Amino acid sequence: EIKGEIRQITTDQSLLGIPLEFNFSGDKLKDIQSINMTGVLDHIDPKKSKDQMVATIQHYHVKDFQLSASEHLPITLKNGLANLNLSAVLHEDNLEADARVTIDAAKLETDKTTSDNHLTKALRTELADISKFSVNTKVTGPLDNYKVKMTSDLDKVLKDAVGRQINKLTTEFQDDLETGILNKVRGPMADTAGSMSALDS
Repeated sequence: EIKGEIRQITTDQSLLGIPLEFNFSGDKLKDIQSINMTGVLDHIDPKKSKDQMVATIQHYHVKDFQLSASEHLPITLKNGLANLNLSAVLHEDNLEADARVTIDAAKLETDKTTSDNHLTKALRTELADISKFSVNTKVTGPLDNYKVKMTSDLDKVLKDAVGRQINKLTTEFQDDLETGILNKVRGPMADTAGSMSALDS
Protein backbone atom coordinates (compact mmCIF):
# COMPACT_ATOMS: atom_id res chain seq x y z
CA GLU A 1 0.00 0.00 0.00
CA ILE A 2 1.20 3.50 -0.89
CA LYS A 3 0.31 6.39 1.37
CA GLY A 4 1.06 10.08 1.10
CA GLU A 5 -0.11 13.62 1.26
CA ILE A 6 -0.24 16.73 -0.89
CA ARG A 7 -0.06 20.11 0.83
CA GLN A 8 -0.82 23.69 -0.23
CA ILE A 9 -3.10 22.74 -3.12
CA THR A 10 -4.26 25.80 -5.02
CA THR A 11 -5.03 26.85 -8.57
CA ASP A 12 -3.11 30.10 -8.05
CA GLN A 13 0.13 29.77 -6.07
CA SER A 14 0.94 33.45 -6.53
CA LEU A 15 -1.98 34.30 -4.24
CA LEU A 16 -1.07 31.72 -1.56
CA GLY A 17 2.63 32.55 -1.79
CA ILE A 18 3.86 28.99 -1.07
CA PRO A 19 4.51 26.04 -3.38
CA LEU A 20 2.72 22.71 -3.51
CA GLU A 21 4.50 19.93 -1.62
CA PHE A 22 3.96 16.18 -1.75
CA ASN A 23 5.32 12.96 -0.32
CA PHE A 24 4.40 9.32 -0.89
CA SER A 25 5.77 6.12 0.59
CA GLY A 26 4.98 2.45 0.70
CA ASP A 27 6.55 -0.88 1.62
CA LYS A 28 6.07 -4.59 1.09
CA LEU A 29 4.48 -3.98 -2.30
CA LYS A 30 4.29 -6.54 -5.08
CA ASP A 31 7.84 -6.93 -6.48
CA ILE A 32 9.00 -3.84 -4.49
CA GLN A 33 10.30 -3.76 -0.94
CA SER A 34 9.79 -0.01 -0.47
CA ILE A 35 9.27 3.27 -2.30
CA ASN A 36 9.63 6.89 -1.18
CA MET A 37 8.94 10.03 -3.15
CA THR A 38 9.01 13.70 -2.12
CA GLY A 39 8.74 16.87 -4.17
CA VAL A 40 7.97 20.54 -4.48
CA LEU A 41 6.10 22.22 -7.34
CA ASP A 42 6.92 25.92 -7.18
CA HIS A 43 4.85 28.06 -9.57
CA ILE A 44 4.56 31.14 -7.36
CA ASP A 45 6.11 33.06 -10.24
CA PRO A 46 4.89 31.25 -13.39
CA LYS A 47 7.80 32.70 -15.38
CA LYS A 48 10.31 31.16 -12.95
CA SER A 49 8.65 27.85 -12.15
CA LYS A 50 10.75 25.17 -10.45
CA ASP A 51 9.64 21.60 -9.82
CA GLN A 52 11.78 19.24 -7.75
CA MET A 53 11.48 15.55 -6.92
CA VAL A 54 13.54 12.97 -5.06
CA ALA A 55 12.63 9.29 -5.21
CA THR A 56 14.05 6.00 -3.94
CA ILE A 57 12.96 2.46 -4.72
CA GLN A 58 14.40 -0.49 -2.83
CA HIS A 59 14.56 -4.07 -4.10
CA TYR A 60 12.39 -3.89 -7.18
CA HIS A 61 12.31 -7.42 -8.61
CA VAL A 62 13.42 -7.27 -12.25
CA LYS A 63 12.78 -10.24 -14.54
CA ASP A 64 13.67 -10.90 -18.20
CA PHE A 65 14.85 -7.36 -18.90
CA GLN A 66 16.80 -6.99 -22.15
CA LEU A 67 19.99 -4.97 -21.63
CA SER A 68 21.36 -5.37 -25.14
CA ALA A 69 19.78 -6.51 -28.38
CA SER A 70 23.12 -6.64 -30.20
CA GLU A 71 23.26 -9.48 -32.69
CA HIS A 72 26.85 -10.12 -31.62
CA LEU A 73 26.22 -10.23 -27.85
CA PRO A 74 22.55 -10.10 -26.77
CA ILE A 75 22.32 -9.68 -22.98
CA THR A 76 19.27 -10.29 -20.78
CA LEU A 77 18.91 -9.69 -17.06
CA LYS A 78 16.99 -12.81 -16.11
CA ASN A 79 16.64 -11.85 -12.45
CA GLY A 80 17.81 -9.10 -10.14
CA LEU A 81 16.92 -6.70 -7.35
CA ALA A 82 17.04 -3.06 -8.45
CA ASN A 83 17.64 -0.12 -6.12
CA LEU A 84 16.91 3.31 -7.59
CA ASN A 85 17.96 6.76 -6.40
CA LEU A 86 16.52 9.61 -8.47
CA SER A 87 16.69 13.38 -8.18
CA ALA A 88 15.15 15.70 -10.76
CA VAL A 89 14.69 19.45 -11.15
CA LEU A 90 12.59 21.10 -13.84
CA HIS A 91 13.44 24.81 -13.90
CA GLU A 92 11.02 26.43 -16.31
CA ASP A 93 11.54 24.19 -19.37
CA ASN A 94 15.03 22.95 -18.50
CA LEU A 95 15.43 19.52 -16.96
CA GLU A 96 18.27 18.22 -14.81
CA ALA A 97 17.94 14.67 -13.54
CA ASP A 98 20.30 12.12 -12.06
CA ALA A 99 19.41 8.49 -11.55
CA ARG A 100 21.52 5.67 -10.16
CA VAL A 101 20.33 2.09 -10.39
CA THR A 102 22.19 -0.68 -8.59
CA ILE A 103 21.32 -4.28 -9.39
CA ASP A 104 21.95 -6.90 -6.69
CA ALA A 105 21.57 -10.67 -6.96
CA ALA A 106 21.88 -10.29 -10.72
CA LYS A 107 21.72 -13.18 -13.15
CA LEU A 108 22.79 -12.26 -16.66
CA GLU A 109 22.32 -14.46 -19.69
CA THR A 110 23.72 -14.17 -23.19
CA ASP A 111 22.37 -16.13 -26.13
CA LYS A 112 24.74 -17.93 -28.43
CA THR A 113 25.05 -16.34 -31.86
CA THR A 114 26.20 -17.50 -35.27
CA SER A 115 29.22 -15.18 -34.91
CA ASP A 116 30.54 -16.92 -31.78
CA ASN A 117 34.32 -16.71 -31.40
CA HIS A 118 36.95 -16.68 -28.65
CA LEU A 119 36.05 -13.12 -27.70
CA THR A 120 32.27 -13.55 -27.42
CA LYS A 121 32.75 -16.79 -25.48
CA ALA A 122 35.06 -14.98 -23.04
CA LEU A 123 32.55 -12.16 -22.62
CA ARG A 124 29.73 -14.63 -21.94
CA THR A 125 31.85 -16.26 -19.24
CA GLU A 126 32.61 -12.89 -17.63
CA LEU A 127 28.96 -11.81 -17.69
CA ALA A 128 27.81 -15.10 -16.16
CA ASP A 129 30.02 -14.36 -13.11
CA ILE A 130 28.55 -10.90 -12.50
CA SER A 131 26.14 -10.67 -9.56
CA LYS A 132 26.09 -6.90 -9.05
CA PHE A 133 26.37 -3.86 -11.30
CA SER A 134 25.20 -0.26 -11.51
CA VAL A 135 23.91 2.14 -14.15
CA ASN A 136 24.12 5.92 -13.88
CA THR A 137 21.96 8.18 -16.02
CA LYS A 138 22.13 11.97 -16.34
CA VAL A 139 19.53 13.97 -18.26
CA THR A 140 20.06 17.66 -19.04
CA GLY A 141 18.56 20.27 -21.32
CA PRO A 142 15.21 21.63 -22.50
CA LEU A 143 12.25 19.26 -22.55
CA ASP A 144 12.04 19.33 -26.34
CA ASN A 145 15.77 18.65 -26.85
CA TYR A 146 17.31 17.08 -23.75
CA LYS A 147 20.48 14.99 -23.70
CA VAL A 148 20.94 11.66 -21.96
CA LYS A 149 24.31 10.36 -20.74
CA MET A 150 24.45 6.82 -19.42
CA THR A 151 27.39 4.96 -17.88
CA SER A 152 27.70 1.55 -16.27
CA ASP A 153 30.41 -0.45 -14.54
CA LEU A 154 29.47 -3.25 -16.93
CA ASP A 155 31.51 -1.28 -19.47
CA LYS A 156 34.65 -1.79 -17.37
CA VAL A 157 33.92 -5.48 -16.89
CA LEU A 158 33.57 -5.99 -20.63
CA LYS A 159 36.67 -3.89 -21.43
CA ASP A 160 38.73 -5.86 -18.91
CA ALA A 161 37.46 -9.12 -20.39
CA VAL A 162 38.36 -7.96 -23.90
CA GLY A 163 41.82 -6.92 -22.68
CA ARG A 164 42.46 -10.29 -21.04
CA GLN A 165 41.24 -12.15 -24.12
CA ILE A 166 43.44 -10.06 -26.42
CA ASN A 167 46.46 -10.73 -24.17
CA LYS A 168 45.65 -14.44 -24.22
CA LEU A 169 45.28 -14.49 -28.00
CA THR A 170 48.50 -12.47 -28.37
CA THR A 171 50.39 -14.96 -26.18
CA GLU A 172 48.96 -17.89 -28.12
CA PHE A 173 49.92 -16.21 -31.40
CA GLN A 174 53.47 -15.58 -30.17
CA ASP A 175 53.80 -19.19 -29.00
CA ASP A 176 52.47 -20.51 -32.32
CA LEU A 177 54.76 -18.16 -34.23
CA GLU A 178 57.83 -19.22 -32.28
CA THR A 179 56.93 -22.89 -32.69
CA GLY A 180 56.38 -22.42 -36.41
CA ILE A 181 59.66 -20.58 -36.89
CA LEU A 182 61.58 -23.19 -34.89
CA ASN A 183 60.05 -25.99 -36.95
CA LYS A 184 61.02 -24.19 -40.17
CA VAL A 185 64.63 -23.53 -39.17
CA ARG A 186 65.27 -26.78 -37.26
CA GLY A 187 66.04 -28.71 -40.45
CA PRO A 188 68.41 -26.14 -42.01
CA MET A 189 70.11 -25.62 -38.64
CA ALA A 190 70.65 -29.37 -38.30
CA ASP A 191 72.09 -29.51 -41.84
CA THR A 192 74.39 -26.59 -41.08
CA ALA A 193 75.55 -28.19 -37.84
CA GLY A 194 76.21 -31.42 -39.73
CA SER A 195 78.25 -29.58 -42.36
CA MET A 196 80.30 -27.81 -39.70
CA SER A 197 80.98 -31.14 -37.99
CA ALA A 198 82.14 -32.56 -41.29
CA LEU A 199 84.51 -29.64 -41.78
CA ASP A 200 85.92 -30.12 -38.28
CA SER A 201 86.68 -33.74 -39.03
